[in-house]
Amino acid sequence: MKTDGIRAFRFSWILIAGMAFSGHSAVAQDYFGSLSASGVYADGSKLLDDEEDSNRSAFILRGDGGARWLHRNSATQITVSSNYYDYLDSGRRDRWNNEVELDHEISLSKTVDLSLTASVGSNYSTLEYRSADQIALGAELLYRPSRQHRLGFAAGYRHREYDDPAGSSGSAPYAEASYRYQPNNRHRFDVDARYEWVDTDNANFDYQ
Repeated sequence: MKTDGIRAFRFSWILIAGMAFSGHSAVAQDYFGSLSASGVYADGSKLLDDEEDSNRSAFILRGDGGARWLHRNSATQITVSSNYYDYLDSGRRDRWNNEVELDHEISLSKTVDLSLTASVGSNYSTLEYRSADQIALGAELLYRPSRQHRLGFAAGYRHREYDDPAGSSGSAPYAEASYRYQPNNRHRFDVDARYEWVDTDNANFDYQ
């Protein structure tokens, strides 16, 4: 990853970690972990780097684990995850994706919550290219004026280093808004709007 991107991520990670752990015990209140297997069918799909339609169907093995700290008005969670993609197409190389994510949730009031996230991972499959390393920072503000209504606003920045022959890199910011209406425990309605764009040093990868 580029030096500037690493420095910015390290600073943000340290900032969030400092907010999360300052003045609290290093012993977590909760530990968790899971293993799962699944499959996906994606025949005839095409990425920018594919010369022709390809078969991206795969079996997926996933494992994750982490710890959670509960504070007076906040909660902190660190999660380590690993995913192995066994593609059915013999011409496509299998992929192993790993990620470490730090989340810090803060209750600002009875109706407002703030969530901060920092993550770093390798070998993601993105819309613009089949393999990329990524660092990401994000924030989400949730407002619940009543039990039935919830509004959400989120924004984030992602820096990507692609595994293409040219060693391309770039940023992928996003912004989104959401609304949830839940009249009772059995029914719920969700509306989401999201805008994201990719700006890299390879014009073939850019989109918005």
